[in-house]
Amino acid sequence: MDNGRGDDEDLVVEVRVVEGGLSRTEYEEYCALLSLPPNELLSPMARLAALPPWFSAELVATEAARIRLRAWAAAGSPPVTADDVCRRCQFIGDDKIEDVVRLALLEKIAPPVAGFLLDEMLWVGTGWSTGGWCSQTALSPRVAATGRLQIIAISGRSQDAAAVHDYVTHEAAHAWLEADVVRPIRPEEIYNAKSSRLLQAARDANKMRTYMQELQRGEAAADALARRWGGRLDCTPERDAAHDRRLAEELHATYGSKVAAALPPSGEK
Repeated sequence: MDNGRGDDEDLVVEVRVVEGGLSRTEYEEYCALLSLPPNELLSPMARLAALPPWFSAELVATEAARIRLRAWAAAGSPPVTADDVCRRCQFIGDDKIEDVVRLALLEKIAPPVAGFLLDEMLWVGTGWSTGGWCSQTALSPRVAATGRLQIIAISGRSQDAAAVHDYVTHEAAHAWLEADVVRPIRPEEIYNAKSSRLLQAARDANKMRTYMQELQRGEAAADALARRWGGRLDCTPERDAAHDRRLAEELHATYGSKVAAALPPSGEK
């Protein structure tokens, strides 16, 4: 779903896969991302087969994803083990949802992404075996160093592991593909940041069009990557778009132009 990060959404990188395999240029580019020595003698199909089975164009659809993949490769391409998932998965809430998250990290999600999620993400889930959750937790050293807490919230209202897995993979794909904000927004200001942008969009058709296009690109990219991990969602932005248009209209009707200057800017990249 849209996270209201602002105008500077990470641009989706166009990736072309030749019919029946990879072109030499793309193969060499992917090898560079993975710190693999290219074999110049391979055919297009052999080039594709020479890459890890979890690799896909969808995995590197944004510059942020490419940067993260390079960092994973530079660190020695560490695998994700069951012990890693048990020790490092940061989860608060419903144990039924936690089971789905852990299995997805271990069995479905590509190792570079799983490692990134173990390092960076706090998962919160409720709605299956619990109706709510209260907890206290210490900040990880990484959060303390960056001042940025990344969260994925998952609902278990379906009480169906496959349906929950769909959302786990979709939101995991968003996390991997989206760039980190340069200046994290305080939790109490997140709604105001999105509202500020929607209020501007309500007064400018071009800004609204740009906002909706970014929403479409982000959801399509996340859907495509999540499908590589068994996700089944087709998160066309129609529902979010209708909600955001209605919210923009309500904000404009209630506040008009007098609040726009008072609201903080959207998240910077």
